[in-house]
Amino acid sequence: MIYALAASMTLLSVMVIVFFISTRSTLVSYFIVPFLLFNIGFSWHTLDVLLGQATEQLPQGQFEVLSVVSQKPFLYIVVREDGESEPKFHKIPDTKENRKKGAEAKELLKKGIKLQGKFKPGELTPGFEFYKWNHQTEMPKAGS
Repeated sequence: MIYALAASMTLLSVMVIVFFISTRSTLVSYFIVPFLLFNIGFSWHTLDVLLGQATEQLPQGQFEVLSVVSQKPFLYIVVREDGESEPKFHKIPDTKENRKKGAEAKELLKKGIKLQGKFKPGELTPGFEFYKWNHQTEMPKAGS
């Protein structure tokens, strides 16, 4: 469906550009054609983001680590931020420290241990910290 939308928008834009060029109205062409080309690029970027590409924006605050994949030059992390129901796909640089922590996180996740994490603020190369989620203190028994 998204591909059909992208194709129809591109086709419509091409038809409008051809129409304006064929009318030989230079004033209209100078304003409309660049505007349409900008919208084509902006639409492409928007659709690319909507298709689930990893973002380089770091989550704010704490998050639950759902998956970690190391594939140079990035480390891909699927996280669920606190207060959010949908997971998000992030990528950070694949440094030696991040790769080591990512491998540890991957092993703990394979064992079924839930991990919480947070990104270190104020660094040029983003890194992350994670810790085992203590369900006994976070979710006490009902009635206690």
